[in-house]
Amino acid sequence: MDEIQVIRFGRLPLDSIARFVMTEHTAVPPLDYWNMWVWDKVVSLFPVSIWEYAYRVPYMMLHTLAALLLALVYCDMIEKRKHWEDSVMIWVGFLLYFFNPLPFVYSYEIRFYAMMLLGAVVVMALYYRNKLFSVSYYPLMVLFCLNSIYHFFILVPFLIVGMLKKETRRNAVLLYSAVGAAAITVVPFLYVPHPDSGIVATERIFSGLSWLQNFYLNPAWKVYAALSALLILCIVRTKRAVFFFGSALFYIFVVVILDMKYNYRYFGAKHFLYAIPAFTVLVYELMSVARSLVVRIGVVCVLAFLFLWPFYSYLYDTYTGKVLLAKSPLGLKQVFQYVSDHSVGTVIVDYGNATEEDIRYYELAISWYAPLYSKPKIIYRTGYVGCRVLTQKASALLYSVAGVPNCGEKSDWTVTPLFDSAMVTKP
Repeated sequence: MDEIQVIRFGRLPLDSIARFVMTEHTAVPPLDYWNMWVWDKVVSLFPVSIWEYAYRVPYMMLHTLAALLLALVYCDMIEKRKHWEDSVMIWVGFLLYFFNPLPFVYSYEIRFYAMMLLGAVVVMALYYRNKLFSVSYYPLMVLFCLNSIYHFFILVPFLIVGMLKKETRRNAVLLYSAVGAAAITVVPFLYVPHPDSGIVATERIFSGLSWLQNFYLNPAWKVYAALSALLILCIVRTKRAVFFFGSALFYIFVVVILDMKYNYRYFGAKHFLYAIPAFTVLVYELMSVARSLVVRIGVVCVLAFLFLWPFYSYLYDTYTGKVLLAKSPLGLKQVFQYVSDHSVGTVIVDYGNATEEDIRYYELAISWYAPLYSKPKIIYRTGYVGCRVLTQKASALLYSVAGVPNCGEKSDWTVTPLFDSAMVTKP
C-alpha cells in the first residue's frame, strides 16, 4: 500500500509533491517522491505488464551501488595486499553486503529505504577516505537528508568525532550547520500519526528488536559468538572499530527512544535498517585483521553460513506461500491481467470477515490495478456472498480475499488459488 502511494504522489505536479507527502506519509521528506516524478515518466514508456518490475529498478540499482561502495571500503582496509587480491576482496565485500537479508529484501521495495542505506554507505566511505568533512560533499549530505530523517541520525556520531578533532573541527561545524538548516526546514513539517497507547508501542519495540535478533542471531550461541568477535575486534583493531560499534548501538538506541516518544503504530525491524551498514563495516574490520587471503575468505564463508542462512530460509517460506512479501496483495495483478485478456466486465470482491483496516488496504490496491489493465465494474461484498453474486452476473469473476470460497459444485467454474486469496472464473 505504501508503494502504491509513492507512485501516486510521484504523479502529482512537481510543486505539490512535498506538501502532500509531508502531510500524508509518516515522517518522510520528499526526495524519493521527486525521483519517482521523473521515473514514472520513464516507466510509462514500457508495457503495463512490466510496470511493477520497472518501478523497482532504481531501488535495486541503489542497493547494488551501495554494495559496491562498501566493497571498495573493505578493499582499502586491507594493508600490504597484493595487486591481484583487490578484485577478489571487492567481490567478497560486495557479495557479503549485497545478499545481507534485510537490505536485500528492501532493495526492491518502492520506498526510500534503498537510498537511505546508500546515504549511510556514502558517509562511511567518505569517512574512511578522510573526505567526509570536505566542503564539496556538503550538498550531497544535505540531499540525503531530504530523502530520510534517518540520515540526520546517521551523521550525528561522525559530526561529534569531527568536532573533537582539531583538524576537522571547523568543517564539522560547517557541516553541522548545513544539516541543521535542513532539519529546521524539513522536520517541523513532517507528518506524525496519532500515537497508539504507550504499552502497545513498547511491546512493538521489543517485538521488533526480538525479530531482528532472531533473524540474525538465533540460536542464542550466535549472540555470544558475535559479542566475542566484537570484543576481539575492539582489542586488536583500530579505534574505528570501536567507533562504528558505538555508532551502530546509537542508531538502535535512537529508534527505540523515538518510538517510545511517539508510539508509532507500524514499528518493526525495518526501522533498524539504517544501522546495517555500520554493522557491515564492523564485519569488514574483523575480516581485515587476517593477513592471509585464504583466512579472510574462510571468515566470509563462516559468517555467511552462520548469519545469512536465515535469508534462504526466509526465501523458502516466501515462495511456498508462508510469508506475504509484497506490499500489494500477491495475485492481484494476475486477476486484472485475466480481466483484460478475457474482457471481463465485472470483478466481485468478497472480503469474507476481513477487518476494516484490511478492507481499506485491498480497496486501495484494487483501485490501483483496475485502471492499469482495463476498467471493469468493481462490486465489493462481505460475508462470503461472492459466489451468489457471481451466479447472477454474465461477464464476471470473483476475487476472494479469504481464500478459496465454498461455491458448491460448479463443474464449469475454475478456481485459481492466489497465495492467501483465490480467483473464481466461469465461461
